[in-house]
Amino acid sequence: MKIIFIGCVESSFVCLSSLIKDEHHEIVGVITRSNSLNNSDYIDLTKICIENNISFTYWNRKESSVLEEWIKIKKPDIGICIGWSQLLGKNILDIPPFGFIGFHPAQLPMNRGRHPLIWALFLGLQATASTIFKLVERADFGDILDQKIIKIAENDTACTLYNRILDVLPNQLISTLSKIESGTIKFRPQLPGEGNEWRKRDVRDGVIDWRMNGIAIVRLVKALSHPYPGALVVISGESFKVWDAALSSILKPKNIEPGKVLAIDRVKNIIDVASYDSIVRICKHELPNSISVGDYLL
Repeated sequence: MKIIFIGCVESSFVCLSSLIKDEHHEIVGVITRSNSLNNSDYIDLTKICIENNISFTYWNRKESSVLEEWIKIKKPDIGICIGWSQLLGKNILDIPPFGFIGFHPAQLPMNRGRHPLIWALFLGLQATASTIFKLVERADFGDILDQKIIKIAENDTACTLYNRILDVLPNQLISTLSKIESGTIKFRPQLPGEGNEWRKRDVRDGVIDWRMNGIAIVRLVKALSHPYPGALVVISGESFKVWDAALSSILKPKNIEPGKVLAIDRVKNIIDVASYDSIVRICKHELPNSISVGDYLL
C-alpha cells in the first residue's frame, strides 16, 4: 500500500523506520514539523526522508488547502499518524481511500486524551496498552483496529514504559496494515458514553506537595521523568527538577511534619524528605547544594 505518514516524535521515527524497511508498503510522503516546543521527544524526520529519497513537507495549518493538494498528488491508499497532537480535519482524513489510522498508548476506550503514560503511572494503573485505531475528527474516538496490553511494573518510569511500548508498536502497525490490505481487519467501535478522557496536565500537576503520601510522590516523579520535563520541588518560589525517587525503608517518625529534610548523602547526592506518611528518598535531582538537614522543601 501507498502510505502518507504524519509524525514528529520518537514513536514516529521508530514506526517510520520500520515501515521503510518493510517491502510490502511504500511511503509516498511524510508530513512533519521543523521543530516542536510541545513535544519533549521531538525528532526531525527529514533526515531519514532524505536518506531514503522520500518526499516530505512541513505542517502548516494556515495553508491547509496546499497540504490537501500535496497529499492528493501522492495518491496514498492510507494515512498513518503517529505522535501528533494536532487533530486532522475531515478534509485531510477523507483523502486516502481507507482514511487515516493512529496510535494511542492507552487501553481505549478507557483513558482517551492527553498525557496517557504520565497519568497511568501517577495513578498507579497496573496496565496500559498500545492501541491502533481509525482516526476521526474527535480525538482518540475512532474504531479500534488492534490493541496490545502492556503491563506496568512497579519500578517503571515514563522512559521504561515508553520504550516497552515502542518495542511492540512497529510490528503491531505492520501487522495491522497487512490485515487492512487483505480485508481481514476487524473493527471495534467505541460507543458513545463509553470510557473516559484524561485532561491536559499543567505545571501545577508536576509540583511535589509533601503533604501527599510517599507512594503518590514517588509515582509522580517516575511519571514525569525523561522524556518528560521532570517533577518539581518549589523552594522560596524557585523550581528545581527531580528525576527519580523511592520510598525509604526507614520509618518516618509520626511527629515529623511533611517537607522536612531528614538526611543528606553528599557523596551519592541523595536527600531523604518527610512526606505525610513516609520518607521519600530523592535519588536524582537538580536541587541546590545549599540544602541542609532540617530545612524544609516548601
